[in-house]
Amino acid sequence: MIKRYSFLLTILVLFSIANCNSQQIQPDKRGYIVKVGDKVADFDVIMLDGTAKKLSEFKAPVLVLNFFASSCVVCSEEIPHIEQEIWQPLKEKGLIVLGVNFKEQADTVRQFVQEMNISYPIALDEDGKIFDRFARGGVTRNIVLDQNLNIIFLTRLFDPNEFEE
Repeated sequence: MIKRYSFLLTILVLFSIANCNSQQIQPDKRGYIVKVGDKVADFDVIMLDGTAKKLSEFKAPVLVLNFFASSCVVCSEEIPHIEQEIWQPLKEKGLIVLGVNFKEQADTVRQFVQEMNISYPIALDEDGKIFDRFARGGVTRNIVLDQNLNIIFLTRLFDPNEFEE
């Protein structure tokens, strides 16, 4: 009788695990688990200077989360465009670009920011948990949010045509 209950319990546990795995959010073809129109729950970011800030504290009509890594060749290609064609001309109009470094230590990020002449604010995502809110796979990615933290645009890799959008 005990063996039968043990067997039944084992089957129930395995079924539960399989059922949970099948209900996980499946990424789209670009690896996103979010879509345009989704509202992003507010969360804290740790800035490169060590201070903490809530996403909502940026109070921007448009907030671009630019996920990058110093080892990402595509990121190095895209960042100058973000700096010169988005951040510099639009920051006075209230747009904010927030660079979110993916899984690197602060010293590495500081060096990369200096080498790339990045002047927009930088946050750290040392454990990748911020990135995991949005996508699976690798960087570069941009999540464009409106003032209410609703997603209004998503990009993956650096595509000049998509960048123009």
